[in-house]
Amino acid sequence: MPKRPKRLKMPWLRIRPKEYKSGSWSKTDNSKIYNGQRWRRLRKWFFVNNPLCAECERQGLVTAGTDVDHITPIRLGGEVYDEQNLQTLCKSCHARKSGREAHMK
Repeated sequence: MPKRPKRLKMPWLRIRPKEYKSGSWSKTDNSKIYNGQRWRRLRKWFFVNNPLCAECERQGLVTAGTDVDHITPIRLGGEVYDEQNLQTLCKSCHARKSGREAHMK
């Protein structure tokens, strides 16, 4: 009977710290907020009332929004459930804004 090959070891790969093993690369863990019923209800309501991307509208474009974004990030003191701190963004605008915010301190 053939034997199963030994597991390949890859010494060139770094071992990630424990805080990154959950799959979240952000500096703060907001999963309790985003998985909560209150956030999901607010997000759904906000999409109904604001279906278009706010950033694209400022540039004169009409694009359907896909993400509800906090204008002031939670980690910088933005209110979580305040509708004045929310905006609807399309995928590309949200990725661009989140990328800029990731490098802010």
